[in-house]
Amino acid sequence: VYFPKSLAQQGDDQVYSWNFFVGFTVVDCKLGTVGTIRSVDSRTMNVLFEVENQANIYLIPAIEDLIDEIRQETQTIYMTLPEGLLNLDDKDE
Repeated sequence: VYFPKSLAQQGDDQVYSWNFFVGFTVVDCKLGTVGTIRSVDSRTMNVLFEVENQANIYLIPAIEDLIDEIRQETQTIYMTLPEGLLNLDDKDE
């Protein structure tokens, strides 16, 4: 994902990391609010947002093709997630 330094609004001497997005809300264009990013797994080339809502935790790829818009002022990431990624039909008993 392309992450411009201007979004961080920090001094030039700051270290930028994926943790900037912790606390952001993820909103899908079809499903609405998915949840809040509670952590970011950047240990591999495939960076994942760990998104939590009241019922579930989702691992969502942090890739440019899925991100429509990032609004820093509201801490919101708008995404178009592929069908089936969230497995909304799976219910734990």
